[in-house]
Formats: sequence, structure tokens, C-alpha cells
Amino acid sequence: MKLRLIKLTNFRCFEKVEVPLHDRLTVLVGNNGAGKTAVLDGIGYALARILSRLPDIPGKELRRDDIRLTGKRISSPYVRVEAESTGGVIWSRTRKRDNSRQTIEQIPDASGDKPLYEYLDPIVNAVAEGKNEELHDSVVRGQIIRATEADLPAISKLAGVIWRACYPGIITTEQIDYMLARMYSLDVLRDEIRSQGIRYDQLMVGDQPVGFASYGPAAEPAVMKLYKLYLLPELHGRGLGSRLLQHVQHEVRVGGGRRLILSVNKRNAKGIAAYQRNGFVIADSVVTDIGGGFVMDDYIMTKDLSA
Repeated sequence: MKLRLIKLTNFRCFEKVEVPLHDRLTVLVGNNGAGKTAVLDGIGYALARILSRLPDIPGKELRRDDIRLTGKRISSPYVRVEAESTGGVIWSRTRKRDNSRQTIEQIPDASGDKPLYEYLDPIVNAVAEGKNEELHDSVVRGQIIRATEADLPAISKLAGVIWRACYPGIITTEQIDYMLARMYSLDVLRDEIRSQGIRYDQLMVGDQPVGFASYGPAAEPAVMKLYKLYLLPELHGRGLGSRLLQHVQHEVRVGGGRRLILSVNKRNAKGIAAYQRNGFVIADSVVTDIGGGFVMDDYIMTKDLSA
């Protein structure tokens, strides 16, 4: 794992700063007091979360004196260090000024350690069991790449495999077949890319696609919608779904998006829980007639990406 970005909020001298970590970066240059040591210590705090997941290693926690002081020598409500790896894993650590309700209400949501631990745990457990030589390719070599029209047949086929494995018990077999034909025909997928501004990304293990996501503009300005996000069921529980979701969030932010919305079937308890772990909240409930005698009975979930 390599760090791609470190973000510091209310950390020592910084109110808010983002430092891209280029793979050829070797030195930080600045005047005395500019915050060079603060950046390095922030990186240290981020990497300490990895150490804290290893047996018998406590890691390093943010301290109260890391919290930035305002001009009136009053501590900010919180301090936060957030890191992102080149593979799209995003995690953060936050320390509150105090436990008062007023302070807590001023602290925006964040990913926390969960995405990092979902990535690390398969590796740590395999090593502990002496199976490090058997680490799954999804941990070692998974890559997220942008899909082209040439990839759409593989995405359509993968969707069929995933839907037929995951959706029985949530919707009927008849509705599964109907929705696959309606949503994943090659003509529909091509039109989404060509005319609707929807982007498809694939999660690859070696040269095989094992998951995908699609996302694009919603009706409101600066709001993007996650239309699809799926992963082969045998790869669930390895942190790959969260990694794909965090990749989408990053791309949306880079594109100027400030909020990400999605819809999820109300009976899809695993999907709802996964989105909630990644900071999404239920905002609405909708029932949509999709023809053929079928409806989509969904929750609308949303996440603010502006913080």
C-alpha cells in the first residue's frame, strides 16, 4: 500500500490542507513554522492506524495538543487526519475537543478506520495463520480502471452472474430477468456512456473483472448519482466493495461533485449496512413502477462529500 494523499483538518498550524504524495516525492521545503513537521507527523498518525491493527502494537493516537488553536487561543472543535492510498482506500482518525453536544454537532462525518481494516484484515489474518503465500489476488493485485465500450459485454455478463447470486429472496426470479434485460442490454449501456454522461469503472483481479460501478449526473447541480455498484459474492468481506465505493467518491469530488446519492432495495439489508458503514444515510423512500408488472421499492441514500 502507498499513500496518495494526506488531508489535515484543524491539525496544529493547519485549518485545512491537502498534500498530494507523488510517488517521486522525497523532501518537503518551507520556511520555519510553515508546517513541514506537522505534515510528516500527520502521515505518521495515518500510518499508525495500520500498526494498531497488528497484534500487540498499540499504534499512535492523536493528542489534545494536536488540535489547532484559533486566534483567541480557543481550541477548534476537533482535529482530523485523513489518508488515501493509491488503491483508493480512504481512512481517517478524529479527536474531539471535548464530549459536549455543541462540540459533537460541529464534527462532520468521516470514514473512520473501517475501510482500512477491511483492507488489512485478510492480510493480517492470513499471515497469522501461516497462509501468507495464499493471499487472494483481490488483496494483492486488485485494480480499478475506467471501462470503455469494449468492456460493456463483460460488464453485462458479470451483472447477470452477480444478480442471480445475490437478488433471490429480495426480488423474484422473474423481476431479476426483467431488470437485467432492461438495464444491461448493450444498447442501454452504450447509450448511458454516449448520451447520459454515465461513467463505468471496473474492479479487476489480474485480467478478470470482478466488480463494477457506474455513476453520473443527477438532477441537482453538484449532485452525482451512484447508479450501480456490484462485486462477485465470493469476494464480499474483503473490503473491495468499500474500496470501489471510495474510488467513486474520490472521482466525484475531483469532478466537482459535493453530494452522492444512490437507491437501494429496502430488503437488501447487506447493501444498506455497507453503505451506512461508508457514511451514507437514508434520506427518502420511493416506489417506482418499472413496467412489466414490477416495481422498485427503494431507499434513497445520500452522503455529503463537501467536508
